[in-house]
Amino acid sequence: MKFRRSASVLALLTVFLLGQFAFAGQPIKMQTAPAKVQPAINKNIAKQAPLVDPKISILGIQTRNMQTLSMVEYEVKIKNDASEPYKGMAQLALDVKSIIPPGENIFWEEGTPAKEIGPLAPGEEKSFRGQMSRKGSAVSLRASIKTKDKVWQSRTVKMAEMPAPEVEITNLEIRDGKVYATIKNKSGYQIDPNGGLLIQFYGGVKQADGSVAFSPAGGRSMALAPHGESTQSTTIRDGFDLYKVTLFLSRGKTNITADSKLINL
Repeated sequence: MKFRRSASVLALLTVFLLGQFAFAGQPIKMQTAPAKVQPAINKNIAKQAPLVDPKISILGIQTRNMQTLSMVEYEVKIKNDASEPYKGMAQLALDVKSIIPPGENIFWEEGTPAKEIGPLAPGEEKSFRGQMSRKGSAVSLRASIKTKDKVWQSRTVKMAEMPAPEVEITNLEIRDGKVYATIKNKSGYQIDPNGGLLIQFYGGVKQADGSVAFSPAGGRSMALAPHGESTQSTTIRDGFDLYKVTLFLSRGKTNITADSKLINL
């Protein structure tokens, strides 16, 4: 009886093991995501629309100085030369040409942000007026009719020359290890930081032949109210016998010397 039970258990175990081996031999089916279908590349690329001349001309440009030295008023007059209304997106751009003295370093920079011209009837004229700040080295104003990718027309005129107000060094003194210079604006102009007024200190060394060799010893741009005063200073450096203080007005290609004075140490 025990033998029959053992034989039955052994038979069941054998069948179970054979079933496991048979299952292990079956290939495992992996579940994969369906392949993505790439969209077909459209080779028919749309052609870029041709640029269309807005047919707007620049009739004239005028500039006029203001009481603040660097500020200028401008007026630009344009006209729609076409026989049809203009409804495009053209802009009026204003750029300023400057020449940095004493060399011929010429550069252009934006005078004001470009302005939308807007719709124009056939033959209609339109004026743009405004104000802008320019540096003392500015010499020209250029107006341009442009769209996003092209300048269609431009015109350049000489800007109203920035005035050269009368300024004077009224006092020089040495104290606390510094040279102090008092500067007076004798004009009614507001001299702002872009007005081109510069103060330059020079240290001088006396030579055996009686001459003096000067070298730069500090300087900066200045601002002065109408008929106002300002005191500027620089620290005295070792090795100098005297100091020279000079006022310049930067104007176009040159620096105009407005005043200059000496002081011995």
